[in-house]
Amino acid sequence: MKKLLAGAAVALALSAGAAHASTWLDLNVDTCTGTCGHFGQHYGWVKIDGLGTTTVTFDVTLIPDTYFNQAGHPDELFTLTGPTGIDVTSVTPAADFGNTGNQAAGAHSGGGSLGDFAYQILWIGNNGNSNLGDQELKFTVTGTSALSLGSGIIQHGHNPPTDSNIFFVADLIGPNGKTGNVGAVRSDGPVPEPATWALMLTGFGGLGAMLRRRRAGAMV
Repeated sequence: MKKLLAGAAVALALSAGAAHASTWLDLNVDTCTGTCGHFGQHYGWVKIDGLGTTTVTFDVTLIPDTYFNQAGHPDELFTLTGPTGIDVTSVTPAADFGNTGNQAAGAHSGGGSLGDFAYQILWIGNNGNSNLGDQELKFTVTGTSALSLGSGIIQHGHNPPTDSNIFFVADLIGPNGKTGNVGAVRSDGPVPEPATWALMLTGFGGLGAMLRRRRAGAMV
């Protein structure tokens, strides 16, 4: 029984660990003009999968009543370290986002006080916020070597440049109609995904059934 319990515990630990394979960033550093919402507002999540490999996927999801700014700015800013260049594919919605590219070294890539970043995704849809709608952006990044997540670098007025501790920037229009950049910091992430919870519950259920059978056998 002890071996069974130990094996089940290892399986559960592995399944729980799999749920945390994604890297989660919390969009909550508000530098909008006049703030995009109330102090400490959380505006959404950035889910990143595949770090440490040559293919990394991003899924940026905003909260209700918060939208990507349609003013044509560098809407999404991020840094991936490892290769000298990257390819960005599978951008969704492709009709509104694209024109990805490297920033020149030291370029101020729209992050403002949140720092300078290596790559950008531009808004290429119709300019103007009269028809707001996009609240989710997905894209895939591939490189010639393993990709790691880097933060923004604050260069202006700092010698040497300093790490901003911001790992993604989204140009948003908040629930109050204000616009500006919101930075994402690392987060412990949400609870394990439903499939993982199902695995864990199945494991606990199996353990309970074994214990009940063992007790019943002991009473005979």
